[in-house]
Amino acid sequence: MESSSTWHLAGGTGAPRRARAWVRETLPTIVTAQHDLAPSVIADAALCVSELVTGSLLAQSTTMTLRLLRDQRSVRLSLFDDCVTADEQDSVARAQLLGFRMIDAIVDRWGIDVSDCGRELWVALRIGNGHR
Repeated sequence: MESSSTWHLAGGTGAPRRARAWVRETLPTIVTAQHDLAPSVIADAALCVSELVTGSLLAQSTTMTLRLLRDQRSVRLSLFDDCVTADEQDSVARAQLLGFRMIDAIVDRWGIDVSDCGRELWVALRIGNGHR
């Protein structure tokens, strides 16, 4: 059984902080007592959402929507924005790359799915104690 929560995030300098607070508050509510939520999953998810939101702000996105989706084994954290992919040579792309390297070190899977109206930046974390 899946469970999810979605939130439309306003941009600005406090957006990463608000996103971290939303993840810390929301993640435990979508993971039921049937699952063993490792304490580090919440911390890792909060760090990831902060990096995703910061990358989106650096790319000058004007709309951001966060989504947490739980399935039987993992939690998928997605950020949907209206960003057009940046040129790999500019400073925004370099800053985003550093954030993605950090994310890559702590999650099971991550990716960027591009569409005509923006992109989805996502990470997947296992729910249980052996999530890495």
